[in-house]
Amino acid sequence: DTCPAGFIQEAGRCQFVSLYGQFASFAGQGGLRTALPPMAHSYTPRQIDLGRYLFFDPLLSGARDMSCANCHRPAAGFSDGQARAMGRAPGVTPARGQLLPRNTPSLWNVGFFRLLSWDGGRTDLIEQTLVPVFAADEMNLQAAELERRLAQSSYRELLAQAFGGDERYRALSLSEQAAHALAAFQGSLVSFNSRYDYYVFGAKNALTEQEMRGLTLFRSFETRCSECHIPPLFSNQQLATLGVPEPAGKVFDAGAQKPTGRADLRGAFRIPSLRNVALTAPYMHNGVFSQLEDVVKFYADGRGNSAPPGEPIKIHWHIGQPDLDAQQQADLVAFLRSLTDTSHLPVVPGELPSGLDAPSM
Repeated sequence: DTCPAGFIQEAGRCQFVSLYGQFASFAGQGGLRTALPPMAHSYTPRQIDLGRYLFFDPLLSGARDMSCANCHRPAAGFSDGQARAMGRAPGVTPARGQLLPRNTPSLWNVGFFRLLSWDGGRTDLIEQTLVPVFAADEMNLQAAELERRLAQSSYRELLAQAFGGDERYRALSLSEQAAHALAAFQGSLVSFNSRYDYYVFGAKNALTEQEMRGLTLFRSFETRCSECHIPPLFSNQQLATLGVPEPAGKVFDAGAQKPTGRADLRGAFRIPSLRNVALTAPYMHNGVFSQLEDVVKFYADGRGNSAPPGEPIKIHWHIGQPDLDAQQQADLVAFLRSLTDTSHLPVVPGELPSGLDAPSM
């Protein structure tokens, strides 16, 4: 009955509290003192904690061998450390998994985001939670089977305890209630206690001289990093075409063009947050860059430098040619590393209601 760290209970529900709440403006363009957007949903402590158990439980996969945490590992920034995600397998090793088209996105601060998938096609966290569960090339569980498993396990009573007292959820199926629980837990994964945040709120020595140079570059007109990666989320929650190279042998990914039908968004992908970015390598929608240094060099090398020949894509106009030297690139990387904060990591359950073992973290 206790809210996760960073939340307080109001009217029975957990509400996120942050010093960023003192700022009135949501329209900052790189300014340090910009407010956070509101979270889309709020839940009770019991609903959030039930979602934690479901998140780590392999019961949600067809073969009972894979949980959400196999691909969204806490120690890897809630990504998986792989260039591209692996599905339908225990663990995340290429020898045992189904290679998926895109990199596993981080879940840090996901409760604040409107665009949840790389191509922008998923915009509702509750709906998104069960997409990988039902996907044949991911967790490969049939919807009817999930309902049966929840009904025949301890989860039936736990879901009733968490949702039965609220008429908004009482008429939902067990699977729909589980989706809300998963969304509740994922929304509790917040990260706003980095050294950068300490600097914003007055600890002027929180950043090193090199990190300060990187922050200045990040906010400069020369790089324009902060015009897309707007603090404090470090994302403007939009789509952008960058001309990122495809890995050898992989066909061009049309990105947002497919769900939107817009030719001008061919090759566009969501602009991710940079919070905990030092933990989530490899990078970009296809994991083509193995280090932060590679990403910064890609931008420093200039506009559309890696766009596939003959592809009719429109590179985002912010992607210029900053012509940064090696020291400036290193300064930017140093600043990006200052955005790391895992102080609110959740506890991995020692035992699961299903009786299955939680994945090794």
